[in-house]
Amino acid sequence: MKSVLALVLLSASVLTANEPAPEPPAEPKAVPADHAARVKRGTGLFKSEVRGLLVKHCLDCHGGKSVKADFDIATRKSLMESGYVDETAEDSHLMLLLDHSVEPHMPFKAPKLPAKAIAAIGTWIDLGAPYDKPLVERSGDAPKAMVVTDTDREFWSFRPLADVEPPAVEKTEHVRNPVDRFVLARLAEADLASNPEADRRTLIRRVTFDLTGLPPTPERVEAFVHDDDPRAYEKLVDELLESPHFGERWARHWMDVARFAESHGYEQDYDRKHAYHYRDFLVKALNADMPYDQFVRWQLAGDELEPHEPLAWMATGFLGAGAFPTQLTEAEFESARYDELDDVVGTTSTAFLGLTVGCARCHDHKFDPFPAADYYSMASAFTTTIRSEVELPVESDAEFRERLKTWQAKHDALTKELDEYERGPLLAKLKAELARKDRPLRAPSPWTTLLPKTVKSQGGAKLTVQSDGSVLATGAKPANDEYEFVAETPLEGLRSIRLEALTHDSLARKGPGRAGNGNFALSDFRVQVAPIGSEKWTAAKLTNARATHQQNETSLSVASSVDDDPVSGWAVDFGGIGKDQAAVFDFEPAVD
Repeated sequence: MKSVLALVLLSASVLTANEPAPEPPAEPKAVPADHAARVKRGTGLFKSEVRGLLVKHCLDCHGGKSVKADFDIATRKSLMESGYVDETAEDSHLMLLLDHSVEPHMPFKAPKLPAKAIAAIGTWIDLGAPYDKPLVERSGDAPKAMVVTDTDREFWSFRPLADVEPPAVEKTEHVRNPVDRFVLARLAEADLASNPEADRRTLIRRVTFDLTGLPPTPERVEAFVHDDDPRAYEKLVDELLESPHFGERWARHWMDVARFAESHGYEQDYDRKHAYHYRDFLVKALNADMPYDQFVRWQLAGDELEPHEPLAWMATGFLGAGAFPTQLTEAEFESARYDELDDVVGTTSTAFLGLTVGCARCHDHKFDPFPAADYYSMASAFTTTIRSEVELPVESDAEFRERLKTWQAKHDALTKELDEYERGPLLAKLKAELARKDRPLRAPSPWTTLLPKTVKSQGGAKLTVQSDGSVLATGAKPANDEYEFVAETPLEGLRSIRLEALTHDSLARKGPGRAGNGNFALSDFRVQVAPIGSEKWTAAKLTNARATHQQNETSLSVASSVDDDPVSGWAVDFGGIGKDQAAVFDFEPAVD
């Protein structure tokens, strides 16, 4: 067999330079000749128009009742230090917010200001944004702390649920319940027509998947299709809601909300052997149609509210469901505890309050009405919560105790049997195997190493065959080179060939390539075969290329080493440098 390999080595260079000397401080900007006139015009515009606009639409949230997004307009000094206003309106971020070019649009959750008003503010900024006097008189320079106002309390997630009148629709033939009116109104708004009504086979599959996550049985499908009862669908829904699989299906959605996992996360990611208790609580709560207020209270303080109820204890798994570092140094204890509290507060707020309060760990929330002080008040409520594992008080459950006793007996018997086998017959077999004189040093491999008879480099590199059959390239290192290896094998019916790119201490970053960064690019890999003793070479077709690692899935993939593009080729950067790599190609057909 004869194989021809072409390697195009990628090179990299690093340019270094001394750090430039610090530039001298910039000269103060000269005051424009018309500065006084501009200030006069700007102050007049501020008094006549801009002050009223800022007070009416901006001040409450930005320097009046609170300071959100670190944007304080109470004084000119605080305005210019905020970073929202530059020397010109064109360069000022405030104008983009007012113009609704970027989010959050300002005024926040209110109609856009009239074009005339926005233009007035822009002109005022171009004139230097002068104030005649502060919008808010303060003692000292400290901005006013954020205060939750009555307007803030109208935030969407704070509002109580309210009855909403279903919209009127013209076409009522598809209206079977109030929800249909909302759907049809939205379709009409988008000028869309309803899809045809689903047939019964489709309908039972949809509702069964929705409510249980499982397909209906063929028998149940047939029964529903041929059920003439006008309430057949309602009975089907009731049946699915009563199924134990309903809780299993919908508990999965809440587990996503509660960041549930059966391991601790981080690099160790140890198993949580008792995490399933919280999962089981969710399943049981949903199947029992537990009232939502009880569902919430038990997850936050079930062990305190119902100390004799095992299900309430299981519910508190909500508090400890987040990621937790199980290996800590003494210096990390305090920060890890604060991170744990932050996780509990953040998850509680998103799950139950419709808020993302995590931002308030460092400052007053920029968008939601949540001061940092309230964040820490909320966090303090959880400071007595300790992560622990306890035996659930289920002594009153006679059936459970009997099942546990049976399980424990089987578990102990199997554990004893396993221990006796490991200490007896298994250990004896291991010692006998280690004592064998004819024991092979390694397991047999389906691969056979091809030992090169000749090796050549067209670019002048020195190729040296090593004792293990690998070839080490040293010496000349042109940008492009072509290696040719000739080897013989008595084997027939060869199905695949494996090309190994191995690391070596002589290579940059141990290779496996010769480029300055340890990479390589195999742009063209070809195999030619001939009977031993013959010079009639024929090209073997290579297919199904795969590799231990490839730089990308396109031009630097292993498949690109057997395409018709002379530029593309297999490379291994971004995770493959400094590691042995291998590529496998199949022969089509097999080589005899």
